[in-house]
Amino acid sequence: MRAAPIVLAAALALCAAGARAAGMMPGRWEISSTVTSPAMPGVRPATRTQCFGAQQNWDPASMLEPGRDHPDCEVTVTSARPEDFSWTMQCPQSGKRGSGKMRYGSTSMQGQMRTESAVGGQRFDITQKISARRLGPCTQ
Repeated sequence: MRAAPIVLAAALALCAAGARAAGMMPGRWEISSTVTSPAMPGVRPATRTQCFGAQQNWDPASMLEPGRDHPDCEVTVTSARPEDFSWTMQCPQSGKRGSGKMRYGSTSMQGQMRTESAVGGQRFDITQKISARRLGPCTQ
């Protein structure tokens, strides 16, 4: 099933969104994600590193745009403060909905996303926990 990679891609985009919007330090970051779902047991945790430069200035709302795989989704930022932001998502055509919250400091971040959907009459509830930490300066 493609749900886990889609959720992971969204989470990584959200990590990038919060990174500069929150005043997180530029540099090389390690971003980890754990997906749990009764319908998809055994999804392995994923970790990747990404460099966020000082010149980047992302807005959390702009990073929550629906992807090309789900053009019917509408994302609403429900709270945006210097240390966290939260959002909801509604996808009327695909029947998907979700919510999430990210909390961050200058060198760390953690959050959680929940999505619900139905495919072929089977319900999918997915919880994704995200954490990130700054490893140091970017290496080119």
